[in-house]
Amino acid sequence: GFWRGDLGLKADFATRLMGSRDVFRKGIRPMHTSVNNVTYHDGFTMHDLVCYANKHNEANLEENRDGHNHNLSANYGVEGPTSDTKIIALREQHKRNLFATLALSQGTPHVLAGDELSKTQTGNNNAYCQDNELNWLHWSLNKEQQLFLDFCAYVLHLRRQYPLLANMMFADDQYTSLINIESTEWYRVDGSHKRQQDWVNDNHSCFALHVRGYDEDLNGQEWVYCVNSSLTDMTFNLPMMANKNEWQCMLNTAVADTTLYASVVALMEFDVHARSICLFKK
Repeated sequence: GFWRGDLGLKADFATRLMGSRDVFRKGIRPMHTSVNNVTYHDGFTMHDLVCYANKHNEANLEENRDGHNHNLSANYGVEGPTSDTKIIALREQHKRNLFATLALSQGTPHVLAGDELSKTQTGNNNAYCQDNELNWLHWSLNKEQQLFLDFCAYVLHLRRQYPLLANMMFADDQYTSLINIESTEWYRVDGSHKRQQDWVNDNHSCFALHVRGYDEDLNGQEWVYCVNSSLTDMTFNLPMMANKNEWQCMLNTAVADTTLYASVVALMEFDVHARSICLFKK
């Protein structure tokens, strides 16, 4: 819902990103207790989530009455397949947003098989009874599908390569004696610290998160997450990134080709594309 543009979800989104500690309390349960999913075997696939506003279960022969209606989906202009390149590009960007959010959220990611292949069930959100082309995995990929598969592999590699991204251990969590986080700071786009009222302000859907911590060899690490789910590009002013030579872009969901991330220059003041997330490493 946050990436779709629904208002009032900024605080919830940030809470889920950081391991849903409102549900799985610090000192009682470990971070990985939170099992995170965007899609599931009941419901739309990730590709259909950005291609259909409504379920299309006619093939199940129940007059489209079966399957739930709470899909949190959108078609971005056309219901189902389209040749409109702008709509296709936006859909692919939202798939990257969803998968990156899933992979980089604290907790255990639950990936629906076939999402990485851009599997479609043509809007069927209850395909349990379809043992046919509608429900099978297809391994012959077009250009967009291959780019998305490459993106999924890249983000999961990023998660494995930098365990701090997926397992933040804070000093105030008494469940474990291990600590790898020195500080986390939340910022508004103007570079000032987030205030309580900012989390419930629906005038914008943006924030930045600055994380300082240590890797397994106790080497210092710094990461900056920049999130913009609004419909317009937003200029972020983050003084900690003033030295552009110290920062590297590790993720930008507005860019389909992961090999181009290295060419993204980190600046103190820079634009984050509408409906995208960026991740920088110092």
